[in-house]
Amino acid sequence: MTYLAPGKLMVGERAFWVAEDTVIQGGDICGDPETAEAEKCPADDLDAAAEAGNLTVEATIKKGIAERVTQK
Repeated sequence: MTYLAPGKLMVGERAFWVAEDTVIQGGDICGDPETAEAEKCPADDLDAAAEAGNLTVEATIKKGIAERVTQK
């Protein structure tokens, strides 16, 4: 995952926006890394994790907006 701008990220070659209702999950994004699937995170934490780099995620994107971003 690559940070492009606040609320705008890229996975692979596909850029997308993060909406208020985007479901974001992952312990390395926020919370405890030992419970990667259990944490629900705010978009600000996703931006910060993307800026820090080295985070692998799976994103479900429709019409350029992420519905779900999950740490892999």
